[in-house]
Amino acid sequence: MSWEEEVDWIDNAHISETILWEMRDKIDPPHFGYTMFASSCPDENVPFLLSRGYDLEDITVMVIAGNETVWYKKEESQ
Repeated sequence: MSWEEEVDWIDNAHISETILWEMRDKIDPPHFGYTMFASSCPDENVPFLLSRGYDLEDITVMVIAGNETVWYKKEESQ
């Protein structure tokens, strides 16, 4: 799993989780082929993805404007 900071945001800026979720398809993923799974709560969402068979190496937490977003590499078979 990787943890990344999005640097294109103004310091101390905050975007509501709801707006962030609606924008998810317009945000560049942290890695090619990744999809945003959750706009917050990596402590709950990462274990959920692991329990569904995703590898830790295919999960990334990216902080966007104060929100810890969870991204995963979506595979055709899952």
